[in-house]
Amino acid sequence: MDWTDLPPSHNLAKFIAELPAILKETGHHEMYGVELQTVEEGKPPVHTTLVILQKFLRANADDLFKAKEQLSAALEWRKTYKPLHALDETFSADKFGRLGYVTKLKGATETKNEEDIVTFNVYGYAAKDPKKTFGDTEAFVRWRVALMELTIQQLHLKEATQPIPDYGKGPDPYQAIQVHDYLSVSFFRQPAEVKASSSKIIDLFQKN
Repeated sequence: MDWTDLPPSHNLAKFIAELPAILKETGHHEMYGVELQTVEEGKPPVHTTLVILQKFLRANADDLFKAKEQLSAALEWRKTYKPLHALDETFSADKFGRLGYVTKLKGATETKNEEDIVTFNVYGYAAKDPKKTFGDTEAFVRWRVALMELTIQQLHLKEATQPIPDYGKGPDPYQAIQVHDYLSVSFFRQPAEVKASSSKIIDLFQKN
């Protein structure tokens, strides 16, 4: 897909055209570490902004209305929750140490990339004392958000140069792999703390 001359009928072109109204309404411009920029007269759209908008289109099966809704909600959330600030916060090693890792992996069959960013969520490590890790839901969520922001940071979206294929037409080259290790964690008899934290994280990441 060539983004240098998007036809006006393309959903990505429509999305970028409606971006000024979205940014004005939400009062926030940052998404995944990228400053979303509107199109200046006589200039092409900023590539990194198109990358972010295309991600939202793909997440919504190329449904422009749903993509706009999700982007607006995500911008509002990032404005209030300030996930980038979580990267600079200190978290309890006793609670969260050895639970999450961000690394690089070669040879993944799911992508065409020579190297992929991978996040390992080793929740099985907390199985012996789930209340210590998951008892404070807000603290766990904040830590997990920091881990995700660290993962996104490693994708270097601010320096992205490749276009992302339209929905259903190829893999996203700027997408991390998530590995969840639930060794010793029962899905049928999960402690209430684990259920609460897991549900909140799933809901949060699906929306944002």
